[in-house]
Amino acid sequence: MDEVERSRGRCTHPSHGSLRKMSPHLLLLCLLFAFVWVPPTNATIVVPLSEEALIDDAVAIVLGHVTAIQGNYDHTRGMIFTNVTVAIEDVLKGEIPVGEISLRQLGGSVGDLHSWVVGSPEFTLGEKALLFLRTDRDGNLRVAHLYQGKFTVSRDLASSEEFATKETPPGVHARRGFPPGTSVDPGEKETHRLRDLTDRIRHHLSKIPRRPRQHLTALTLTPGDATGTTLGSLQEYFTLMGPARWFEPDSGLPVVMKINSAGEPLAPTYGFEQTRQALQAWSNVPGSSFQYQDGGFTDAAGRRYDGVNAVSFRDPDGIMDPPIRCGGTLGVGGFTYTDSQTR
Repeated sequence: MDEVERSRGRCTHPSHGSLRKMSPHLLLLCLLFAFVWVPPTNATIVVPLSEEALIDDAVAIVLGHVTAIQGNYDHTRGMIFTNVTVAIEDVLKGEIPVGEISLRQLGGSVGDLHSWVVGSPEFTLGEKALLFLRTDRDGNLRVAHLYQGKFTVSRDLASSEEFATKETPPGVHARRGFPPGTSVDPGEKETHRLRDLTDRIRHHLSKIPRRPRQHLTALTLTPGDATGTTLGSLQEYFTLMGPARWFEPDSGLPVVMKINSAGEPLAPTYGFEQTRQALQAWSNVPGSSFQYQDGGFTDAAGRRYDGVNAVSFRDPDGIMDPPIRCGGTLGVGGFTYTDSQTR
């Protein structure tokens, strides 16, 4: 969300902040409002979207196989993206004029540099998937609402039926209602017969008045297709490659965090005092030697790999899709790290 968004009806969603770090370039989310407080082990907070909301919000819904996965480092933004190429088997929504499309997902691996947004959809080379797609700020296709827009398709060997499964990833706190409602446990799976799910999608779309369709063009994955970009090697997976941590606590030192001076205008004290309270809460975890230190203000923002730990607001990198009917992503966490240095 670039700003506090209002959904249909009277639902409103709070703003969010993100923390980022170089080596490891750790992005943590502190949702700074007490009424949506969750345990600090959950880095990404979502309200699950209904099936109908996902269908309505997607610019395209496709069924296909993953044929290529390739990370790339954007030197201008200081961020890693991954191109996921999908050979289209069926188009349920949208007009896809080509047999192959490429998704641009934030995160991935290039050399010894790795990045991940908690709650991202995971991909495996050769897998079949049902994908609900949106476009990012640059017009590139990506999976809608992080993991919520991807179903992995598998075939039951006994019945030969295909099933579509979506799993809540580790590190995601999913609330079934907002204000507070029941929660979804990480690892909880939602499974449908693929035929039943695609029939429901088509039936729902048949009730919506026809509008001009948006034409979608596949990205080019050849080296040098983007100025200022270094392409990584072709990969088998788009997934979290492993844990990362700061080294300061090993020496009894605090991790210095700065706060973006723009703040959140709709929050009391622009969110500054709430951020400091959140940092203090992380520093007071029983049994942990980890400490944050308030480093004052900065103009750094987002997840750029620039060596500055900063708390920023209003989704400066466009990670989150706008909320739909009081559902969607409230805040995200993740990290970027290098495995060239270990302890």
